[in-house]
Amino acid sequence: MRRSAILVLIALFLSQAVPALPFLLPARDATGMPQDILQAFQSAGADDTKHAPSRGHCREDSDCVPAQCCHATSCVVQRKAPDCTRTRCTRECVAGTLDCRQKSCACIRKRCTVR
Repeated sequence: MRRSAILVLIALFLSQAVPALPFLLPARDATGMPQDILQAFQSAGADDTKHAPSRGHCREDSDCVPAQCCHATSCVVQRKAPDCTRTRCTRECVAGTLDCRQKSCACIRKRCTVR
């Protein structure tokens, strides 16, 4: 699997490095990503290409926060957190939520999840 990922990266580099020869470049989709490279990533098990680190991955537990203002049941990266400044929540500890420290947000495999 590593070998195919390396080949895909080399192909991506070469397709960007030689823009003067468009007839040699693979067809591209609407995002500009060469279709054959995207397919190679997906077949190599790297289908998480739409989730680049700058778009939602976490690095540590402190990057993750509740995804809902009240009685949260999921977690997101801080920059995707809802604005709860005008929200009022009850002080009730609802079962199965992050209320009252029953559960917490954690960064597991670069994704914010409830633990």
